[in-house]
Amino acid sequence: MPDDESTSLLPSPSSAIPAVHGGQQDEADSFALRRRQRVTVLIFILIIFVNIPSLLQGGAQVQIFEDIYCDKYYHDNPSLAERHDGRSCKVDQVQANIAFLRGWRSFFNFLPGVMLCVPYGMLADRVGRKWILVMNQIAINLGSLWVYLICSFPDALPLRLIWLEGIVGLFGGGNIVATALIFVIISDVTPVAQTAVTFFRLGAASYLCFLISYSIAGKLMDLGVWLPYSIGLCSNLLTIPLTLALPETLRASRKSESRQTCHASSSTISDFGHQQQDEAPDGVTVEVTSSAKVLIRTFRSIAADFGFLQDPRILFLALSYPIREALNNLDELYFQYVPKRFGWTIARTNYIYAFQAAVAVMVLLVFLPGASSCIIRHFKFTTTQKDIFFARSGVCAYALGTLLVAVAPNTQVLFLAIAIQTCGSGMGGATRALVTNLVEPNQVARLYSLLGLVEAVSLMLSSPIEATLFNLGMKHESSLWLGLPWFLMSICLSMLAIAFWAVRLTR
Repeated sequence: MPDDESTSLLPSPSSAIPAVHGGQQDEADSFALRRRQRVTVLIFILIIFVNIPSLLQGGAQVQIFEDIYCDKYYHDNPSLAERHDGRSCKVDQVQANIAFLRGWRSFFNFLPGVMLCVPYGMLADRVGRKWILVMNQIAINLGSLWVYLICSFPDALPLRLIWLEGIVGLFGGGNIVATALIFVIISDVTPVAQTAVTFFRLGAASYLCFLISYSIAGKLMDLGVWLPYSIGLCSNLLTIPLTLALPETLRASRKSESRQTCHASSSTISDFGHQQQDEAPDGVTVEVTSSAKVLIRTFRSIAADFGFLQDPRILFLALSYPIREALNNLDELYFQYVPKRFGWTIARTNYIYAFQAAVAVMVLLVFLPGASSCIIRHFKFTTTQKDIFFARSGVCAYALGTLLVAVAPNTQVLFLAIAIQTCGSGMGGATRALVTNLVEPNQVARLYSLLGLVEAVSLMLSSPIEATLFNLGMKHESSLWLGLPWFLMSICLSMLAIAFWAVRLTR
């Protein structure tokens, strides 16, 4: 392709034509810039209203679950309350019930994403991203309302009915599809060289929401556990008008390509129908043959859609997602781990998350962008080499920090461990940028849908496994065993770190 895209590919009869084309190109560039700015601003606002409400609800939900199970436990065992000189909701039976409830809730919530993220990704590459995301947010809000209803009437409705929340994920794919679509929309309007930095900023925006939410959640919970829960639920409804305000980012060329593909498919089916009518001496035989041909064509079409999986680098990077997502999911256990091991209240535990978010914001907004510019300018790294370095160093920080969380003897060491662990936050953005730049633009939604599938399977399986490991740790007298999920995760991360440094990610 010529460097100057305004140069005509055909001989022009007058010198005025290139000028006209140049003007049209400038106008197109200006429009693309305005669209990118608008999409970026709206996506960042959307991230705020997706994360802050759900984070406000997180600690409050755990407290409500604990209160419900605690009331039931001491209602069934009144003599225990007298023996303990008052009620203690940190008993193993109550905490085991909470871990079991939350672990299987995550399993059922991610199940629709496992089944539907790939079909929704293929649909997004053909009909667009916007309306799938709108439907997704409506469904997620309906699921949140269902859980709120169950928690409001614990005497009439069994708490395990919250597991039905995942049913609404059939309409939009749940959180996995929402996350994938947000990254797809951003990648649609972001130049390749800026992809990693943009993803760092998205991560920083999410952690900034963590910082704000968990800083105020503890204060709000002191006023009443239902206050942050209700505020979060109502605020989350604003995601629907925000997604409606997003422009469609599927480029016109992709829409044209999709329409041509659909037209070609229709023509093929039509021609095949005529052929069947012309060549059908035996209706049954031809019907069987035609069905086989249709199946073969279908499988070939699917194979062509996901041909990028032949690249071993994409497969390796995709396989790193389960471990990283399981680690992120493990953070939710802090609401039980810290109170059980160090005697903190759930409301106070919010400040653990706030500290983690503050470190992450500094890393993603200040350190990594600065280091990115420095590495490229002074060490002459290419964009790909820089992303590989961040991914490798990030997984090492994850492994060390997670091990320290497992063995931390006090909260001071725990804060240090969380700080080290959070320094690896750039791994996610760097890995996503690497894998994005390995595929064609018209394959991004399909790629992200597959990554969403990997994430969904990981989260779906890791939640009950981590809950089981935590419950297993509670059965031992030593409180050190409570760190069992983090210890095993540190082993997995160490193996991933070795693989990242051993595998060559460039040709």
